[in-house]
Amino acid sequence: MESELAASTVIADSLRLSLVARPTTVSAGRSDATSDLRFGLLPATVGFDNPSQGGLGLEAQVSTETFGLWAGSTPQGFLVRNFVGGFRFRPLGGPLTLNFSREALRDTLLSFAGAQDPVSRQVWGGVTATGATLRTDFGDERGGLYAGGGYQILEGRNVVRNNRIEAFAGGYRRVLTNLHGSLNVGLFAMGMSYRHNLRFFTLGHGGYFSPQRYILVTAPVEWRGSWNRRMQYSIAASAGPQNFREDASPYFPTMPLLQGRTGPYYPDFRSTALNYGLDLRTIYQLNERWFLDAHVNANNARNFSAQSLTFSLRYSLRPQPIGAEVALPSVPDARGRQPFQLSY
Repeated sequence: MESELAASTVIADSLRLSLVARPTTVSAGRSDATSDLRFGLLPATVGFDNPSQGGLGLEAQVSTETFGLWAGSTPQGFLVRNFVGGFRFRPLGGPLTLNFSREALRDTLLSFAGAQDPVSRQVWGGVTATGATLRTDFGDERGGLYAGGGYQILEGRNVVRNNRIEAFAGGYRRVLTNLHGSLNVGLFAMGMSYRHNLRFFTLGHGGYFSPQRYILVTAPVEWRGSWNRRMQYSIAASAGPQNFREDASPYFPTMPLLQGRTGPYYPDFRSTALNYGLDLRTIYQLNERWFLDAHVNANNARNFSAQSLTFSLRYSLRPQPIGAEVALPSVPDARGRQPFQLSY
């Protein structure tokens, strides 16, 4: 569970300054002692408590239309606290966008906050991904193409160093427009690969999905419209096949004496399944200054089934014209998102 308290101002209609505080709590509950997977140095089928962790994460941002800079940290109450930040650059407002970033991996409590081994009391986890991505976009609201790729180095405390390479491409086309909104259809494909499989929870693993091959092809469909002059909304769904392969992985990759030459390995794994996604977003203008947002998402991307629900309330120091159809663009935040419009 995470809250976001933010204050932001625009200087000379071109530069946005923002401060963000994120009170955060994460919990993995209690082990039911039925899994044959292991945690830390504990034997299999041994129950344990995994206490919740929480604290306050802070972030500062500076942004314009063509660049964004942000810096902050994960919550101070986590067992492993990390510096995070990044830089977005879009030369001359053209089709290329370059991102350098260091971000925390939020797959699990171990990857995000770190954990303590009940046997040795060693702390491990708290993984960050540091690297660069390049994306290019061509088109407008009626249709377009996009493609990109990136490379990241993944590191955590007492976790094997890993790296990831990824590439993606897609396109979209508006097929229907009326007084209430528009319908877009598209096609998206991506692939990624990690050097090591570190998705488990024994010492040395990071608790994050890290297949040696992952391929996804999906067909998104989106209806975007407005209602009662004050509301912008979108309803998006996607479906398609996903395939991944994980190599066998040692139980204790950072502890050669314990692992030994013939020590236990998690077996390799292959999967082909249907990927689905559902995304609902809305922003409602209560009056010239107040905006209410809501976002619902459900998907089984990668190897997780996830659901999320988000609400936010925003206040604009400058009056904004009422009417979704005349929503004015503003200076985006550091990651390129508009504060008073639907964003992704």
